[in-house]
Amino acid sequence: MLRKTTKIYLIPLVVSSVLALASFVLVVMYINPFHTGLQGHIFFYLTLLLSVSSIATTISLLFRNRFWPGSYNDMFVLSLRQGILIAFLITSLVFFETLNVLFWWVALTLILFLLAIEFFFSSPNN
Repeated sequence: MLRKTTKIYLIPLVVSSVLALASFVLVVMYINPFHTGLQGHIFFYLTLLLSVSSIATTISLLFRNRFWPGSYNDMFVLSLRQGILIAFLITSLVFFETLNVLFWWVALTLILFLLAIEFFFSSPNN
């Protein structure tokens, strides 16, 4: 059961997730990467980053609200940070794959780097 505070803030988050996903689908459907220049690629990666970030934040927030109820502000900040890190990871992996430089050690290094960032922000001193 969602609390009233969660419902109030979850509706705009879900709407932004749907809009970001719709914009990503439109970019994938209507922009040809072979005929567009830098702008098409920028739109692709930007919409991918926004859609993955908003979807990961929404899923993380719902998961935290269901299993670890607590302060909504704390849950939202944590979910947003982790959603952005997951989106950065996926977007970076797709970018590296388009450059043909994605190998398992590159992906592992990126994952370990993002885990170090998350551990830094999750430490009790911050």
